[in-house]
Amino acid sequence: MEIVVLGFDCAACRKAYRLIGDLAAQQGLDIHLSKQSDPQLFVQYQVMTAPGILVDGQLVYQGGCPDSKTILGWLNKTG
Repeated sequence: MEIVVLGFDCAACRKAYRLIGDLAAQQGLDIHLSKQSDPQLFVQYQVMTAPGILVDGQLVYQGGCPDSKTILGWLNKTG
């Protein structure tokens, strides 16, 4: 599973990245987690508010940090 956090160095982007990594580790899931700040990706995925979260190439969330329940839903659905 590949998860990309589209964002810059804002608090919500850092928190989302950290929370996704922590929850995946707690679940024992081996994911590929990265953070990208390329403006072309924001345009490509039509992200209007950072962070944007991509799961296996699909935009699943944007704007603020998702809660743990939301993240676990992604991890359990595609993991």
